[in-house]
Amino acid sequence: MPNPLDASDFAPIRADPRFAHEHDRREEHAAAARAAQATYLRLTRLFVAATAGVAILAALSLYGTGAEGEGAPVASEGLKAWLAHPDVRFWLLLAQAVGVALAGFSAFMLATRDYLGRWREQREMAETGRSERGRLALEIGHRLGPDSFRAGAAYFVADLIDGQVAYLKKATADQGRRAFQQTALTAIVVALAAAAPVLGGIGHAGLLLAGALAAVIAPALFAGLKTWGEATGAGEREKLHAATRDLLRKAGAERGELDEAVADNDLPRAMAYAERVFAALRTDVDGFLKITGAAPTPPAPTPPGPKR
Repeated sequence: MPNPLDASDFAPIRADPRFAHEHDRREEHAAAARAAQATYLRLTRLFVAATAGVAILAALSLYGTGAEGEGAPVASEGLKAWLAHPDVRFWLLLAQAVGVALAGFSAFMLATRDYLGRWREQREMAETGRSERGRLALEIGHRLGPDSFRAGAAYFVADLIDGQVAYLKKATADQGRRAFQQTALTAIVVALAAAAPVLGGIGHAGLLLAGALAAVIAPALFAGLKTWGEATGAGEREKLHAATRDLLRKAGAERGELDEAVADNDLPRAMAYAERVFAALRTDVDGFLKITGAAPTPPAPTPPGPKR
């Protein structure tokens, strides 16, 4: 599909200082939003992984301390003794310290640099800029003459309707896949927690250890998955993108109104149509701000110490 920006009739609009300024400003905000989003998700992923790792290592360390006291079950004495060995405990505690440090680092960066806030702010400004850029394309095109007005309308449809429908279609599929993965992983953790008492009651050394670890690890993993789900908001964003996509498709089906307004050189009618498109796009932005506004700022974890 040809890029409307490259059309010869659009060149005078593109050369207009107001359009050029808004175009460049919008692209800068979009790039800043993508960068903040990527950093926010990387740090949140690091926090979740480090927190879960600390919980698992703490469970191993605490399980091993049982071998230091009297009355440990004979069937599991070997495993507990190995976990209680000074060299093994040293590496377990060192790994815990590294995990806590990584979690603390990511939590501190998220809290002080406010990448989530930057992402939200820059995304809102980028989408506001997209609408303003479309408005200018129509206004400047109308001022320059019929050919430029048609070129401005073609750009408006390509960028704010067709382009966004294509983007939202892909985004809806991506968010749906992430939401399914989140649900599936959570279901696995719930199943693990449910099986823990049964495994612990069998009495076999390996299953006893598995049951004990499952009982401790499952809540930590569940909390981590919950934090990640709140950070990404995949399920809610899937619904939001689908709703916005449908609104834009409806506007696209009514494009004849814009074409008639352009043919009649009627800017007010063209802008009335544009306002409906702007409202649909604003629905997605407002929903995004609401979803991400509920995302938590994770605290740094403190691992439990060994039993005394």
